[in-house]
Amino acid sequence: MSTPAVASVIREGATQKMVDIITGGSEHGMQFMDDAIWAKLIEGQISPVEAYMKAIDKGRFKAMLPAEMAELGNSAGGGGEE
Repeated sequence: MSTPAVASVIREGATQKMVDIITGGSEHGMQFMDDAIWAKLIEGQISPVEAYMKAIDKGRFKAMLPAEMAELGNSAGGGGEE
C-alpha cells in the first residue's frame, strides 16, 4: 500500500520514518510483518518454528518454540542468553 506519506519518505530517503507511518497507517491496512506473522501463528495457520524463522524480531517468537527446538532460539540472530 502506497500513500503520499510513504512516497514522500522514500523520495527523501528518510526511511527511518517508516515505522511511524506504518504505525499510523493501520486504518489503511498497514501492519508490520511480525504482527502479521504473529496473527497467523495465533490462528494456527503457521507453526511456531515457521513463525520464528520468518520473523524479524526473533525474540518475540522465541518463547513459542517447542522445547526440543529451544536451541534454535540461540542461533540465527535469536538473541541468546546475555
